[in-house]
Amino acid sequence: MHPTKLVACLIVLATALSAAPPQPAHLVSPADLRNDLAAKEASRNEQVRKVTEFFDRESAVMDAAGLSLSEVKSAAAALDDASLAELSRRTAAIEADVSGGSLNNEQLTYVVIALAAAVLVLVIIAA
Repeated sequence: MHPTKLVACLIVLATALSAAPPQPAHLVSPADLRNDLAAKEASRNEQVRKVTEFFDRESAVMDAAGLSLSEVKSAAAALDDASLAELSRRTAAIEADVSGGSLNNEQLTYVVIALAAAVLVLVIIAA
C-alpha cells in the first residue's frame, strides 16, 4: 500500500474513532429530579406537622394514654411515606368529623388513643 494512502486511511480512521457518539438526552433532567424531591420533602414535612398538631391539640387524651407529644412527634417522623400519608389522612378525617359534630368527646378520646397506639406500633414494626 502506498504511504500516502496509508496516512489518509489512518487519518480517516482516527477521525472516525475520535468523534464521540451523541449522548442520549436524559429522560428526566437533574433540575426536575431536584424539584420532585423538594416537593416530596415539603409534602412529608407538612404531613408530619399536621399529625403532630392534631396530637398536640389532644394533649389531655395523650396524657391519659400515657404518651408524650415528643414520642408521637419522633414516631411520626420515623414512619415511612405511605404510613405517614395514611395517618395524616385519618387525622384530617377525624378533624373534619369533630368540626362537623359527628364525634363526641368520648369517641374522640378513643380515636386519639387508637391512632397514637397505631403510630407506636408502626414505629416498633419498622425498627
